[in-house]
Amino acid sequence: MTKALTTLYLEADFQSFLRNVFAGGDPAWPDAWSGAQARKAFLSAVRQNGVQCLVYHRMRNAPEWKDWPPEVRSELVSDFRKVSAVEMLRQQELARVLEAFSRAGIEPLLLKGAA
Repeated sequence: MTKALTTLYLEADFQSFLRNVFAGGDPAWPDAWSGAQARKAFLSAVRQNGVQCLVYHRMRNAPEWKDWPPEVRSELVSDFRKVSAVEMLRQQELARVLEAFSRAGIEPLLLKGAA
């Protein structure tokens, strides 16, 4: 498959596949995505949609996980570790800032979400 065709194919099936993964359906790696370009396109798509850590979290204990391509598993694990490390740093910094505000008598209004 050409890169453009692979990308279009993944876009067409991407949402359906993720619905299956997140809904507890059959998360087996699609045979049609066995090529290197398809695997790269899948990783690019989950990263662009910001769901790579959710995919890893859902799949890591699923029996099908061992049948996913090793490079996809490795990349998802790596992304999960990076995002987890950044989140820990954010939490530490938030605690430091909130403590400084408290010492200064400032009552912050916290809103959910990250920029």
